[in-house]
Formats: sequence, structure tokens, C-alpha cells
Amino acid sequence: MVNLALLIGTGPFGEDSLYKTPWVRHLSKQHQVFVVSRIEPPIHYFNDLRKVIGDHEYEDIKNSIEEIKELSSSFESIHDSMHFPKGHDESEVSRAQSLIGVSLDYLLSLDPEMSMASAENEHIMKDRILLAANLVGFFKNFYERNKIDVLINTIEDDIVSTVAFYMAKRMNILFIGNVSARFTRRGVMFARDYSDICVWNREAIAWQEIESIYKSSAISGSDVLERNRGHWDFASMPMRLKGVSVLHEYDKYVKLIRRKLPNECLIFRDFLGGNLWRASQEYLTKFIRSRIAGFYFDESSTDEDFFFFPMHYMIDAQITFREPFIDQIRLIEIISRALPTDYRLYIKPHPHYFGTDTGISELRKISRLSNVRIINPNTPPVPLIKKSKGVIAINSTTGFEALILDVPVITFGHDFYCKEELCEVVRDMNDLPGILQRTANGLTTKEASRDKTIEFVKNVYLNTIWINGKDYEYGFYGLTDEDGLKVASALNEIFNSIDGECLRCL
Repeated sequence: MVNLALLIGTGPFGEDSLYKTPWVRHLSKQHQVFVVSRIEPPIHYFNDLRKVIGDHEYEDIKNSIEEIKELSSSFESIHDSMHFPKGHDESEVSRAQSLIGVSLDYLLSLDPEMSMASAENEHIMKDRILLAANLVGFFKNFYERNKIDVLINTIEDDIVSTVAFYMAKRMNILFIGNVSARFTRRGVMFARDYSDICVWNREAIAWQEIESIYKSSAISGSDVLERNRGHWDFASMPMRLKGVSVLHEYDKYVKLIRRKLPNECLIFRDFLGGNLWRASQEYLTKFIRSRIAGFYFDESSTDEDFFFFPMHYMIDAQITFREPFIDQIRLIEIISRALPTDYRLYIKPHPHYFGTDTGISELRKISRLSNVRIINPNTPPVPLIKKSKGVIAINSTTGFEALILDVPVITFGHDFYCKEELCEVVRDMNDLPGILQRTANGLTTKEASRDKTIEFVKNVYLNTIWINGKDYEYGFYGLTDEDGLKVASALNEIFNSIDGECLRCL
């Protein structure tokens, strides 16, 4: 039996319970589940929220929270803890940093909302630091009291998740990340520290079965490309502005939550504070930016040598949390400088955001680099991967896809495939010019043969849990009960391998 810790409330309304409850429902029959919640029912659930997210979503989230509360051995709200809302003096803040082993300022910087708000004035920054210190004490007490063996969470950069992660690591508690699948089929994977895929399935699979799904012009991003083709057209404006109409109800909801739970003033994201005019301006600004961004997009060419760099969303947790010291714009400039003569660098902004997450001044800046082309975000990735001399990635799915297509991968990240035996991993920028030149010449220092790369990909495929999923109109995502049973079965196999030895990972 495993003592499992779980977080609820990484999303604003507790919508993360929609994809956690279905597998906890089955897992709690064999293991003890201890839940930490930022959501405190019934305070977070009343009619103003129903008006914001709709009846169906409201009922499903509320029922999911209530069910997971019944299933768990312990359901604790951070707001009820003895550590809240007590303050800490400087000595206690220092003690919290010693306990968790990293700077509290650093933990706050991983949360984009926290770091931006902290910069506004000294008072807000002090409150944020005290919140982080309180969370350190809370999680240390929670882990020790419940004898936690494993913490499971998705990749999140909110302050509650980051403190939970670093405190677990400090206390040598096994951390298993719930990671989205990297194939065209919908699925989830589990990875130790988000970096090593957990092995639970040892069946055999023919490489041709995997290879056959890459015959089309798009891989795992095909649904994103299709969904976003018209997202930034004029026809989409009424749909996008429709969301502004609920902001008044949202504002009432936020104010009541913050009044009843003071810590939510520091945690709950504001989303423009319910100001209709500001929200309308924000939508319009992004729309105009999408039109301007289009002027900087180039078409790909078949008659030039190039490396392909897919950009992450600027505040994606794969960057903010996993690679917090990487500035993508600065990295593009460095790669441009290190490229072999007569080579181009093809940059493709994330298709969902169409370049709107990047400032126009930054797009203009990189577009002026003589060997850089900014490719239309709606361009299918497979032709670009295949025609490139190599894919340059941080933690992008495109890097994994390039491995499948037998295209060299140069990575700066720590994703599950970012390993020296599979890729050219850059840890020293001074090595980059040589790595790029060797790759252009068809040479590599990676250790794995093609056969070993194929074996790695097959293992990733076999240890992905294929699910149907459940989409909600508001943008939430959940699992069906059948999905939950599959996930629970996989986790059971993983937990069984823990007993008496380290978890075996890829």
C-alpha cells in the first residue's frame, strides 16, 4: 500500500479534479490518498460561479470535489491549516528557505502571476514571501504527519504546486508527474520528476505501427492546428468577445472568495479584475497583435538549408517552471549567431497563440536577424521537421517527433527525451557552434544507435495510457470513469515496483 499525496485547486475553480477524481476513485480502494486542497467547499461553490462557467461545468466540478473528499483518507485545505494566516518574521522566513533548500524569491519567480504582482510594490512582495514560507511549513507538516510515499501532480507553475514539488524533493518523497501524451492519440504518461517515463507495460509492439501514424502532415499538433485556423480571423471576434459578458459575475465571485479566504488575495488569479473595458481592450489588443504579427511571417522554402526551432508559449510551465532561466528571444539570437554560414533558422510560434504571446517589438527584433525566418504558426510541422538539418528544441513535442522521424535533435531542456544518448544536449552555450556545425555535416556525438532510439520511442508509446477524455465548453478537460480505471491500473503497476527498490524509469 502506498500513501499518496494529491493536490486539488491548481486551476482557479478546482477544475483539475475533473481529471484526478476518476482514477482516485479506483486507486483509493488499494492505497491511501491524502489530499491538499486550495479549494475549500462550500466557500468556492455558489451561484456566482455557476453563472461564470455554466450549469454543467459547475455541477461536475462540485460533485467531483465532493467525491474526492469522500474517497480520501484526509482532505486538508491550506486555508484551515495552523500555518495560515499567521505571519512569519525574518528568522522564520530564513528557516523556511533552509527547510526547502531553495530561495523563496526563486519559487515565487516560477509563478508568472506571483512574480509580476510582487514587482508592483514592496508590501505585495513581502506578503508573497510570507505565503511561500507558510506553504513550506504546511507541506513539511503534511508530508511527515501522513507518512507520504508519493506525490503526483501535473506540470504547474503556481506557487502551491511548486512549493509542494520542492518540499517533496527535499524530503526524498517520490514525485511522479502526470504528463500529456506526445502522440496523435489522446493519452497521458507518468514520469519521475517529469523527466523519466515510468515503465509499467512491457509488451511488444512493431515499429511500423508507430511509424504509420506519421504519414500525415501533422503529428500531435494536428488538432491544435485545425482548431486555430480561424481563431484569429475577424469572424472569431463575436465568439471571443462573448466571454467578456461574464466578467461582472466573475468579479463578484472573486471578491467574495477573497473576503472569506484572505490567502486567496495572493493566490487567486485576477483576470483583469472583472473590468469590462479593460477586458475588451485586452481582447482587441491581442486581435490587432495577431494581424500585425502576420506581417513578420515567412513561407518555408525547399531550396535552402535550415534548422527548425518551435517556440513554446511564453508562460508555458514547460518554460516558467522547468527552464526558468531560458529566455526564448535571447536564445534565438544566440542560435542565430552560432549557425553555420548560409544556414537559416526557421522559427515557428506556438499555433494556439499565433505569435500573440510574443511582443511585436520582439518579433520585429528576431525578424531583422539576417539568417532567421519566422514561419506561419499554422504551417504543419512534419514537412518542416523532415526538410530540416535538425530540430532545435527546449522541451517541445516537436523534438520527440523529430526523434521518431530520424532527424537530429539539439535540445536545451530537461524533458523525458532530452538525454545525451538520444539528442545533442546543450548545457554550455560555448558548445553550441560546434554542435550545429557537426549536425550540419551529418555528424553526431549522441551515444544511441537508431535501434536504441526506436526502442526508446516504443517504450514511451507502450507506457502511454490511451484515453477518451472529456471536453467542456468552458475549456476544462476531464477523464471518463473508463479512463480513470486505465490510469489507476497503470499507477498500480508503478506503485508495485516501488516496494523495496527505486522506481524503474526509462
